[in-house]
Amino acid sequence: MLIGRENAVGVHLRLLSRISRMMNDDMFRKKILDATSAAEVLLLFDHQENELG
Repeated sequence: MLIGRENAVGVHLRLLSRISRMMNDDMFRKKILDATSAAEVLLLFDHQENELG
């Protein structure tokens, strides 16, 4: 779920696009599915974001 300001639609769409690109990575998707906590999922997204730049 993404929460944001009503007038920040562009930011919302950019975030959804970024998440979509991350989820196209088979290894990343598997790690997300294998995660055992929300904290682990957040760490995985953070790591992936840092790799993509």
